[in-house]
Amino acid sequence: MGTTIALGIFDGVHTGHRRVLENAASYASQHGAKAAVCTFDTSTVSTKGADFLPIYSDEIKCEKIRALGITEIHSLDFAKVRDISSQSFITDILVSQLHAENVVCGLDFRFGRHASGGIEELEKAGQQLGFTLTVTDDVSVGNRKISSSRIRTYIREGNIKTANLLLGDTYFIRGEVIHGNRIGTKMNYPTANIALDEKLVMPRYGVYAVYSEINGRRAAGAANVGVKPTVGSDRPLCEVHFFDDMPSLYGERLDIHFVDFIRPEMRFDGVDSLFEQIHYDEKIIRKILSSIK
Repeated sequence: MGTTIALGIFDGVHTGHRRVLENAASYASQHGAKAAVCTFDTSTVSTKGADFLPIYSDEIKCEKIRALGITEIHSLDFAKVRDISSQSFITDILVSQLHAENVVCGLDFRFGRHASGGIEELEKAGQQLGFTLTVTDDVSVGNRKISSSRIRTYIREGNIKTANLLLGDTYFIRGEVIHGNRIGTKMNYPTANIALDEKLVMPRYGVYAVYSEINGRRAAGAANVGVKPTVGSDRPLCEVHFFDDMPSLYGERLDIHFVDFIRPEMRFDGVDSLFEQIHYDEKIIRKILSSIK
């Protein structure tokens, strides 16, 4: 059985990425082939500069890829393949190791030493080695190509609504609920604290409208992302107050979905001023979340 192989980093599995992945899954279904992805462990990617921080972890990326009908994921260590020639990437990896029958990629996919290979090299090699090439057109919003770099910029700026539009889904973070300073609990405003993964793109510090799926139902809430300047934190946290009563969540792994940015993180004169602002934020967030399903 041959294999159709989707090529890309896919760190956001955004709308453009999904077009590539769906084309691979469609080819596999129509031709009785296996649907696979050849990607890179995002922690090893260096082509995008030292400040490259992926949107999602490899765990989340692979979950999203499999949900689109891809049955095999081959995640390469970029450091081990970055210096091989484009021809070696094709013959040694795509053909010899992965048994490519069909290769699917975007218009600007590059590979091999110094990113020397592209769709022209793939097409020529396919004619010689017996695989076909499917090139997926760019997907655009507002006459601008959807790209992971644009989405990362929007997340850093707090422009979550636009990031979600380009992702085609709600951006989320995943993490284990840890113990905080319990100030919220003392003020009858309990929160679930999740340490942010600093190896991933960092959302703008501030307050967001969020939700999570807990015990089979959607729980709406307000999240503060940052270092809590009024009460202090030694590392960036996502601190979520869910509007409905929740069981103890300590030790649970949650996905916190970001719907909208409300305001930047602020320093207040004291806890009383902080909680006065929090109650005001909650009114705004409840209205925003009441409009989504």
